[in-house]
Amino acid sequence: MLIMIVENNAEDMRMLQSYLAQCYEDSDIIAFTNSSDALNFIRSGKFFVDLCFTEVVMPGVSGFKLVTELREYNKQSKAVFIADTAEYAVEAWRYHVTDYLLKPVTLESVVHTLESCFPCCDGYGLAESG
Repeated sequence: MLIMIVENNAEDMRMLQSYLAQCYEDSDIIAFTNSSDALNFIRSGKFFVDLCFTEVVMPGVSGFKLVTELREYNKQSKAVFIADTAEYAVEAWRYHVTDYLLKPVTLESVVHTLESCFPCCDGYGLAESG
């Protein structure tokens, strides 16, 4: 599984990357602090992104634009928006996201999101110990 993180705050990106690595030890996680670099990665078409966590508001390319492009190349990709406020939540659902996480993102919220994204998978090994 390839999980992509697009988060312009390096500290928040590292934390989310750590949570995802705990939940999916065998997954590939690629992280970008620059949304334009993430967009170029998507447009390369070389990789299938199974799940994308992206901040909504970023310099350059917004999370909305990023998810739109992602779905052009990977129609089955799941997307999760991350934001400081609920301000963009209604608009986010128009993009058929799996979840909308408010900062600060916690391990528990990531586990819940992963269970929503992949309901056939059970527990992730952390759901009980949280």
